[in-house]
Amino acid sequence: MTFASEIIGAAALVPAIVGAILVNKRDRRGFICWLVANVLSCALHVSLGSISLCVRDVIFTGLTIDGLRRWGRIDDRMHAERADRRS
Repeated sequence: MTFASEIIGAAALVPAIVGAILVNKRDRRGFICWLVANVLSCALHVSLGSISLCVRDVIFTGLTIDGLRRWGRIDDRMHAERADRRS
């Protein structure tokens, strides 16, 4: 691995960890961190010629987008229920 690859790997590591911490705290921003980490990881794996890991990163990216979308719907329902209770 080259120095540049190590930098990209480290740049992907930080948002991956931060994303996990945020999701564990039920903070939707964790999914955004995971998106960044997945895209960086995919770019790294392509540059290293590891297509199978890139495929994994693409799948993780899709799952992250799906999770973000679903979580948004759950948040919308919760806010609507709270508004109904107040009125």
